[in-house]
Amino acid sequence: MVVLAVFRRTQAGNSAWLDFSYWEILGLIGTAYLSACILYVPFHRRRWAPLLFLIALCTLNVITAAGGLKFLRLLPRIIWPFGNGALVSIVMAGILASQIFLEESLAKTLRYRVLLALGYASALGAAGTLLIPLGISKVRATPTWCLYTSAMSILIFLALYWIADIKRLSRWAFFVKPAGSNTLLTYLLPDIFYALLGSYWFTAQASQPWHGALRSAVFTAFILLWAAGMTRLKVKLQL
Repeated sequence: MVVLAVFRRTQAGNSAWLDFSYWEILGLIGTAYLSACILYVPFHRRRWAPLLFLIALCTLNVITAAGGLKFLRLLPRIIWPFGNGALVSIVMAGILASQIFLEESLAKTLRYRVLLALGYASALGAAGTLLIPLGISKVRATPTWCLYTSAMSILIFLALYWIADIKRLSRWAFFVKPAGSNTLLTYLLPDIFYALLGSYWFTAQASQPWHGALRSAVFTAFILLWAAGMTRLKVKLQL
């Protein structure tokens, strides 16, 4: 509380306190989880609820992306935490995916579970393709971006589920273990890197698209190694 009270930043040459106009990524994630809980928890015993909510949230996202319901932007988060429905739709898509993998009454056999997950991901991808005219943008959280993100996440989870849970192969993931066990530190390390070298690393233009992809891969590997070293030194951050 003391740190919160004394915090100051510089804005346009003047001293300022916290700015609540934008939630930043952690705030957006927390709000999306909260919104999903508000919808899901009262109906968690109803198997159909996540699908119905997902359809409703995607519809809301489509309408707002098309320029409708502009008044929702004026509502404070405490009154309307769902925003344009985009981020919470991704969370709800994950809840629906969890039913496929965890509820035996829905998918009793592994084969049926895999087919159901593949069909679900394909349906999300197809819906996203149909909505491409509304744009593909992470910044604007367009419907296609949300649907493609959900579809790809399901496919990646299906692969990990097959490798780790079914085949019991997990040693290959040793290099990302620090990021899972010391998540907050790993999340903050890029900010420290940016303060030290980011002005050059992130502003240097890539001459070819693969240059940018390679630089991102190198940066990710470096952060993982850095996190592993800090974890070995018993440096941990927790909320």
